[in-house]
Amino acid sequence: MINNRRNYIQKMAIAAMMIAFSIVITRFIPGVQLGIYRLSLGAIPIVISSLILGPIWGGIVGVAADLIGTTLFPVGAFIIWPLLGSMLFGVLPSLVFLLLKKVRGHIKNRYILWGIMALIVIFISVVVIVRDSLTYRATYETTATIVFNIWWKIFTPIILIIVAVIIAIGVHFMEVRAQKTPNKQPLCPTPYEVAIIIFLTDLTIDVLYGPIWKMIVFSSNLLVNLFVQSLLFVVAVIVKTFIVYYLINIYYRVIYIENTK
Repeated sequence: MINNRRNYIQKMAIAAMMIAFSIVITRFIPGVQLGIYRLSLGAIPIVISSLILGPIWGGIVGVAADLIGTTLFPVGAFIIWPLLGSMLFGVLPSLVFLLLKKVRGHIKNRYILWGIMALIVIFISVVVIVRDSLTYRATYETTATIVFNIWWKIFTPIILIIVAVIIAIGVHFMEVRAQKTPNKQPLCPTPYEVAIIIFLTDLTIDVLYGPIWKMIVFSSNLLVNLFVQSLLFVVAVIVKTFIVYYLINIYYRVIYIENTK
């Protein structure tokens, strides 16, 4: 009974801390803004809470962070779609991690990661090569146009491939290092697993779910939404993968040290 109460209090403390971190990062640390599209690192504490505490607590952290943040720092009218997105950021990472643990030893994680990256590279490259321009909402009332000249068509695939290779190499070296210095915590995801979790979570919420609700609310073009969010996605996953892995790793190392005292 005492241990259960202690665990519950510990989870509440971690959840409260992650809610505060998410609000501070979202509201006070500037992200990349392209009209109605935004790249922010505010979901990182929510993802971490999902991996540490599970999908239920992660969902609570996501909802609470969005509700408290919009209440304290309102920006326009309240829209429920971002709230659902924040909840998904707290639910999906834990569920994806559970799935990855089930397929351990059956499917190489690096192949899953490479496949996801290849899909993103192909999609963005095809849109740039096939279309001459894309018009997106620069603000809620005005639009802006990106013209895909010959340089866009040549260098976009090249740059994306280089970025994908850098991510693959970076995660691989993180994996090698993690295997040499294990933290003896089976609950801690590996670098490849963290990368896949971030990729699939951001792909589902930011690249697929986000463009759909923005099309409904702002009457914006779905293809344009998908393209812009995919560009932001490529930048976001690089940063999120490394930050989430090292913070999770530090957390479980601290837990391991505490348990061995």
